[in-house]
Amino acid sequence: MKVVIKSTDSSAKINQKLKDLRTKGKFEAFKHCGKINLKQDPLVIQRTMRDEWQ
Repeated sequence: MKVVIKSTDSSAKINQKLKDLRTKGKFEAFKHCGKINLKQDPLVIQRTMRDEWQ
């Protein structure tokens, strides 16, 4: 299933589209929102990436 969220969609419309996805059991979007597992401090990662240019 494909869901298109446009920049002109209101927050209510976006929430409705996400709710439709959850009710169909295809994709649990909220399970993945805002989660990232880092093994290092974000500043250390950023400095390492910047040092690659030198």
